[in-house]
Parts: sequence; C-alpha cells; structure tokens
Amino acid sequence: MNFLSIPLKKSAPVDLSSNFQQLIALQYGAPTANACLGSLGELSSMRTVACVKGDNYNPTVEAIAAYHDAMYQLEGRLNVNVASRVDFKWSDISGKSNKKESSLKFERSNVLFCYGAAHSQLGESCRPNCENSLQQALKSFKVSTI
Repeated sequence: MNFLSIPLKKSAPVDLSSNFQQLIALQYGAPTANACLGSLGELSSMRTVACVKGDNYNPTVEAIAAYHDAMYQLEGRLNVNVASRVDFKWSDISGKSNKKESSLKFERSNVLFCYGAAHSQLGESCRPNCENSLQQALKSFKVSTI
C-alpha cells in the first residue's frame, strides 16, 4: 500500500518586523508600534520556521498552524494595502512560477495550503503494516482535506 503526499509551497523571506512596525505606526501610532516590537520579532521567527526554511526542512504542522492563527488575528487589525506594503511572495508546488501580493488573505491561503500539504506528508510517512500507524495516517489525510 502506497500513500501520496502533496509538496509544500515555498515562500520568499519577508521582514515582517520592520514592515509590520511601520504599518502599526501608521495606523495606531509610534508608541503602540514600539510596544509591539518583541511580538513582531516572534511573528517573523514563526514565519521563518513555518514557511521559509530550506529544502531539507519539514516544518511541523503545529508551527504552520500557529503562524496561520497569528496571521488570522492580524487580518482584521492591520490594513496591509496602505502606504507601507508588505509583499508576500509564494511559488507554486512545481517551483516554476511565483506570485506576489500584498494581502494577509493571500498569505493565509498559502499557509493553509502548506498546512494541508504537511498533514498529507505526515500521513504518507506512516507505516502501512501497523494498525495504529494507519489510524494516524487516516487522521492526517482527513485533516489535509479540510
């Protein structure tokens, strides 16, 4: 029995700390932006772990989910299409074409794709000759389709 998986999309690095600090300063003022600096550094690190690491790195589904949840929380609070743009660049799974947008929805949709792909890879890695492993594979494949 063989399982199939979907490869993760790749993303170009983005300096979220300084870009989001500028956005927060424009929308909420400099004192608020300075107060958020530590959290923005953590968000930038989360993105690096979830989206940007090299070819031999497979991020955990927890890292991808945590980054997605953080972006979801920011989506209603930050207007990325104002003067200070944050361009998110993602390649398709073949790596042949790239798309760049300045939208948190675009970023979240690509992160969600990677979440499903990571679950499909988790399901593929399960051993087909062990019942517990097959149950884990089934759970992972179910999550990857949602």
